[in-house]
Amino acid sequence: MKNKKTIIKFYPHKVVDYMSTPKPAKKYLPKWYLDVMPTTHPGKLTLKSNLPDTGDSPAKTMKMCMPFGDSMMSGYILETWCDIEVVKNENNDDFGFNWPSPDWKILDGRPDKSSSKIIIPENYYNKPLSFMSPLYIKTPPGYSCLITQPFNRFDLPFLGLTGIVDTDKEPLFPGNYPIFLNKKCPDVIKQGTPIIQIFPFKRDSWVAEDDSGLAVEGEKASKRAMSVISRWYRDNAWSKKSYE
Repeated sequence: MKNKKTIIKFYPHKVVDYMSTPKPAKKYLPKWYLDVMPTTHPGKLTLKSNLPDTGDSPAKTMKMCMPFGDSMMSGYILETWCDIEVVKNENNDDFGFNWPSPDWKILDGRPDKSSSKIIIPENYYNKPLSFMSPLYIKTPPGYSCLITQPFNRFDLPFLGLTGIVDTDKEPLFPGNYPIFLNKKCPDVIKQGTPIIQIFPFKRDSWVAEDDSGLAVEGEKASKRAMSVISRWYRDNAWSKKSYE
């Protein structure tokens, strides 16, 4: 008998009922991760790869880091459901947008004061925007959603802020999601571009405590990890995640 799977429900507002609802994040792995990034640089892995860098051993890239990849393949991605034209005015550091969906305002401005104390990376415009999400989201009792910028995707045209929403007692209904525009974004942001990542998680009550035994246990694990060339974490500590 197969394990019962936890269900997260999505549905778009009727005005944009033609849009694709969020799909598993694993379907959105970028080309630079799948096809461009090597697993090591340079050469092949040896036991030296697990030692402090001496300058003559190949370095493992982030493609070898399962936590890095796991984050990009966990949860669900909401994509742009139409092309968005970006109209830049280079003289006054301003911009505007056009899109072929007159019945739904995809992007809107936010009051400058709403994010005046947030430090925005230099390659983004300081002008705060709202992505007007048309999505309803519902999770089972005890589950919330982390809604954020797609993990590790600094190549995307938008930088989204992060929030946690309790989506079990009442569904999350269409609303605004704060984002900032990348100064190097293309003139046309293509339909299907990832814009937010939705990561459902179970709420628990936590208490932090010190445990000196962790130092001993962790040191032993570290030595076991260094005794093999690669994939120790995958074979001994990692658990498979499933999002369909």
